[in-house]
Formats: sequence, C-alpha cells, structure tokens
Amino acid sequence: MKINITGLDKWKKYEHQSYIKTVALKLEEVTESLKWQKEIEEARYSQNNGHDGKSILKMILSGADDMAKNPDGDIDLDCYEFHQLSNTVAYTYLGDYRTFLNTYFLNIRMKSGVRGEAQLSNTIMHELMHRAFRFTHSQPYNQTVPYKIGSITEKHYYERFRAALAIRIGA
Repeated sequence: MKINITGLDKWKKYEHQSYIKTVALKLEEVTESLKWQKEIEEARYSQNNGHDGKSILKMILSGADDMAKNPDGDIDLDCYEFHQLSNTVAYTYLGDYRTFLNTYFLNIRMKSGVRGEAQLSNTIMHELMHRAFRFTHSQPYNQTVPYKIGSITEKHYYERFRAALAIRIGA
C-alpha cells in the first residue's frame, strides 16, 4: 500500500526527511504482506469502536484516511516536526490531519538501525489509527487499536528487514 508523505519540505534537517521517506517506503512492503494483514485481521482489540480485526484491516487498506474519508487505497501522512525532551514520541490532535514527530526520538532511532526503523513504523501506524480512524486509548494501552496495530507493524517490519540485512551481510 502506497504511503504519501507531505510536510517534510518544512523540516529543518534533510537527514530526518530522508529517514522518514526510507521507513515509509519499507513500510509499504510490510502493509502489503499477507502475514501482516492476517495478524491484523486475527488480533483482538480493546476500545475498538465496535470494529473487529477484519474491519480495521479493511479501513487501513481502503486508504480512507483523509478528512473526506475518500477510499484512495493509500496512506496519507502529513508530517511535521517538533523537538522536546519528553516521553512524547509523536502526537495527533483529533480533528487535525497532521502528525507531529518528535525529532528527539527520531535522532535516537536513526542510530538504532533496523530496530529504530521498526519503532518509527510503529509510530506511523499508531498515529494513523488516531488521525484517520479516530481510535483512542486509555490504560491498559497494549490491547487498544493504536498500540496493537503499531506493535504488530513494528514486529513485522523488524522481522522482514532484519532478515534482509542478514542476507546482505552474509549472516
């Protein structure tokens, strides 16, 4: 599934722009994986607004993630930066279609190889669940739609590209 990114032209560092584009390109491969899709479909979610895994997957794959909810078959990510020494990795305001990423965490993830990329893929999908489909969360977090989708995505991203890295270096 294609991921369209806007807003990066306003970012201060080219390295951040490039990193986000790289992760988004690889994330397209993950979301097209039948293994990822099956796990999303079969997962159980809390605070799911009456949706099961099949309908959540259908929403994601439809690409109906803009204000008009037009199913265009892609993910639209309007991405902005902020820098804060806090535990906030990213945020999205309900009713606003922008996603804000904390460059403090982006800098850390850029130094963490495939693991850092997988963590960013988690964040992208987590924020998509808030922004596009209005899923929210309260404690316990790990079974809510944003956290569960993000976690599944991170796992599949890491497995897929860690294996690809091992093949490239002959491990």
